[in-house]
Amino acid sequence: MQPLFAEWKRARNPSAHGRFKTDINDGNADQKTVEEMFFGLSRIAGGFNMILLRLFGYSGPYRASALEDKYRNL
Repeated sequence: MQPLFAEWKRARNPSAHGRFKTDINDGNADQKTVEEMFFGLSRIAGGFNMILLRLFGYSGPYRASALEDKYRNL
């Protein structure tokens, strides 16, 4: 869970509260910066999926990041 919390702090909080980096707001962001932001949001979504699947009693593979096409096992 620790990597998920790190992604949450880095990617989700600024995007949810409108505090994007100024280079992203101005449209001058390089591809790496934008990818990091979107991949972070994708990992956070995968973390939510993992929590819900666990609550529902699921065990097996799940999609940890749709944008990166990463899978993990519960």
